Amino acid sequence: MNYFTALQYNDVIKKRGAQAFTTLSNIEFSPVRKIPVPIYLYGTGANAVVFKGERKGRTVAIRCFLNLNAKRIERYSKICSHLKMISPGWKVSTNLLQNEIEVNNRKLPVLTMDWVEGKPINEFVAKHLHQNNVLSDLQTKLVTLSTELEECNVGHGDIQCGNMLIVGDSLDFKIKLIDYDGMYVPSLTGEPALEVGRSEFQHPKRDTSNFNDRIDRFPIWVMIIALEALKIDKSLWIQIMDGGHNTLDNLLFQQSDFLKPDSSKLFQKIYNLNSEVLIGYLDKLNEFIRGEPDDVPRPFRNNIVTENKEVTPKILDDHFHIVSNSEAAVLKSDLQTIGITPLSIPKKEYEGKTVLVANGRETKRIVLTGDKSLFDIVF
Repeated sequence: MNYFTALQYNDVIKKRGAQAFTTLSNIEFSPVRKIPVPIYLYGTGANAVVFKGERKGRTVAIRCFLNLNAKRIERYSKICSHLKMISPGWKVSTNLLQNEIEVNNRKLPVLTMDWVEGKPINEFVAKHLHQNNVLSDLQTKLVTLSTELEECNVGHGDIQCGNMLIVGDSLDFKIKLIDYDGMYVPSLTGEPALEVGRSEFQHPKRDTSNFNDRIDRFPIWVMIIALEALKIDKSLWIQIMDGGHNTLDNLLFQQSDFLKPDSSKLFQKIYNLNSEVLIGYLDKLNEFIRGEPDDVPRPFRNNIVTENKEVTPKILDDHFHIVSNSEAAVLKSDLQTIGITPLSIPKKEYEGKTVLVANGRETKRIVLTGDKSLFDIVF
């Protein structure tokens, strides 16, 4: 196995641009910044770095491998071959180009993908947290996504916030999946998985032997259940450091909730919401956890009873909870930052004080009083 660094690739593109490529010689790269020195690197992961360019009127992502593993490259070749034969809505056009970029006098492969302009699913949820109809629509689309994956004999393998982009607005949006490093396709049957996905979404018993077109069922169930809980209790979305369950990388659940559901504070909070739909969902999740990853049934939606209801979130009496329909800064009257919404702050410290809530364009002033615990700010 040969290793290459993000800096090596960035230097090659900075110095040679399209001249460093074999077939992408007509691509124009877009720098992330130009001052004080040009930086072309848009992102980096465990296995690849990403650059952005324009080619033939299309914006493309160029993924360059950090670990030049022959088996991984062979797998990507099989994945790309299968993707060429299917056309589901979640797919992003992907091509493997062998011997494409020259680094240190050596020709290396790259992946090209259509560039997707979208929001990670957790950012989309944050933006539309108070629109239950949008959250319900997202649940429906997740069920459809699960069905489409299996109809195409595909398992993504790493369903998580960063790999699920929402394209469009609340009235018309689509789910796009990116990062196909751990993808299952039929030609890989019998092979072990190279990775098992983020623990916040994966079945606690999943290992590399679980590699088929059913591996995405559990994480999609997790997302559907989290969204149902958020339709009833918005305070669950408060950051974990402030008493909520939002780590900025998850949809409420963490691995510890799956490992010990009987002692999970999140499970208990959701059960205490006394929603018939949610209790049914959580009972199913408990069954899945105690069973095997490959036995999880296909996701579906129960009859959703909270789609258009105005629901008052349950809150902790000893805290003020400040939420907003767009991310906003909460400031003291002297303009010192307290935190970012959704935010929970202790009543003991802030009782009777005035705070400012600002989203960059607009600022609202609120007085924190003991007879009110939830402040829902709409900009």
